[in-house]
Amino acid sequence: MKYLYVTVLSILACCQATAEDFLSQEPDENAYNFVSSYEVVINSTPDVVWKNLENLDSWMYKFELSHHSGSKGKVGEVLRLYPNQEFYIQVTGKVKNKLLTIANLPSTFNGEASNGVGVLNVVSDGSKTIVQLIMSRRYEWSGADKNPMRAKRESKEFQNSTAEMWSGFLNKLKELSEKT
Repeated sequence: MKYLYVTVLSILACCQATAEDFLSQEPDENAYNFVSSYEVVINSTPDVVWKNLENLDSWMYKFELSHHSGSKGKVGEVLRLYPNQEFYIQVTGKVKNKLLTIANLPSTFNGEASNGVGVLNVVSDGSKTIVQLIMSRRYEWSGADKNPMRAKRESKEFQNSTAEMWSGFLNKLKELSEKT
């Protein structure tokens, strides 16, 4: 649980930043956070944006997002993120037309343990709606050698790929919300 608090503090510390990804170093050299922060301005009302935002698989199209447990569409629902992997997210909170939160449930992949949180803010700005997305994932390496996954995440190639993915997701949300 202490790591969840560290993750939340990392999110709060980066809330002024938008459209970027960065890694933060922890006191333990085998642990770090990968934080993504993006936003999009949508020419539509918060009501319309919210209906699309809640339907995660309509705009987060590169993920599997298959129902695993909990009530579909409700707080507590757990979704599988990637095919053939034990990697799940859980919808942890909803404030209609304002806020959607998710947790990346604890998992291990390629020797690296991780968990995280995501916050999607919906802000009304006159006739437009701003959606701000902040994702923070904490990773811990338990191997004896240097962590190859961290080196991958530190690369510009990986960060560009992540930026392209999240920008694509938010642009899809924009497209869906401006259609109606």
